[in-house]
Amino acid sequence: MCDICTAVFPPFYRFVLVSLPIVVLYSYPRASLRAQSHVEINEVMYAPISPEPEWIELYNTDTSAPQDITGWSVQSSSKSVAVSSASIAASGYLVLTKDSAALRQSRPGDYTIVQLALPSLRNSGDTIILFDSTHAVVDSVPYQPAWGGNNGRSLERRDAQAPGTNPGNWGSSAASSGATPGARNSLVMVAGVPPLAIVVNEIMFAPVK
Repeated sequence: MCDICTAVFPPFYRFVLVSLPIVVLYSYPRASLRAQSHVEINEVMYAPISPEPEWIELYNTDTSAPQDITGWSVQSSSKSVAVSSASIAASGYLVLTKDSAALRQSRPGDYTIVQLALPSLRNSGDTIILFDSTHAVVDSVPYQPAWGGNNGRSLERRDAQAPGTNPGNWGSSAASSGATPGARNSLVMVAGVPPLAIVVNEIMFAPVK
């Protein structure tokens, strides 16, 4: 007990002072926060047929401005790797892979590829997390084989506005090539109808003989 406390406060108050609990404040990592961004994980090839490598496609939903993703990182259960320098055009796509030459050979096309030490993606299921440069979560996809995307077909996102954690928002690519890197997903909903769906438009059930 300090001499000042003894001199100023009577015994009862001195007891209250020494009995007050100590409050400790903790700072939680920013990774628990979700960043405000227009970029999402849009397509995942986690079970390719060799020699095609695994890859992840990102999509910028902003129709008017590009998105700089320099210093962002992508993580799976195996490891996390940073994107050194890259930008995604407005309404554009960007594909991350560990072997750009092999991907371009397997899936030719005029689309942007960024080569990096992409974390391995488990065929049995994994969680992909996209972080921005402040390590805030931009998007996450805890995919499972039951969601689709195996045997050389990619896992495609159906709706850009729906959560990436929703199993119903994903499915196996319906494209004839098995994937759509750098292009609109085959499962994207347009006016409520998937573009590759067959719709019964008219029925003649009582023809005149």
